[in-house]
Amino acid sequence: MRKDETRKMNKRTHLVSRLSPYLSRGLISPKDVYWGIKLKTQINVRQNQTLEFDSLLRRICWRDYTYVVLNLYPDVLKGNVIREGYEILDHRFNSSADESINERLEYWKRGQTGFPLIDAGMRQLAKEGFIPQEDRLACGSFFVESLGVCWREGMDHFAEFLVDYDKAINTNM
Repeated sequence: MRKDETRKMNKRTHLVSRLSPYLSRGLISPKDVYWGIKLKTQINVRQNQTLEFDSLLRRICWRDYTYVVLNLYPDVLKGNVIREGYEILDHRFNSSADESINERLEYWKRGQTGFPLIDAGMRQLAKEGFIPQEDRLACGSFFVESLGVCWREGMDHFAEFLVDYDKAINTNM
């Protein structure tokens, strides 16, 4: 591998492992992933190919952090909010009462908002049952902040379609 190709490879922190369905179902442990990454990193260093695995390790740590948060705030599973300010949104946007909110919700679900990143993420969710972490964050933030729809509606949609749905992670995104 040429030096410039290796450098480009090192910068690809957005690469997706697709391990999340196996982690969320307990088929592989975070500990196994950690040690597998450590072993692969050592092999690559010996071959003078230093690939970047820090991003994946941070995501494994983030996954465990969300379980700690869920233990601290278990009522989030009942629909209670963790972050201050979101209660105000909940009272302001009652999805069942507002026709335009229901319409925006449907456009979001179908990937027809007119925003390419959001639409691509939602179409990928519908087709594959998967969205990379960065796109999930973008779609979720857009849903609440831009469309003004109650976060519970988005959480329920993700729970229905994600093959790697994990209650701890999804309530913290």
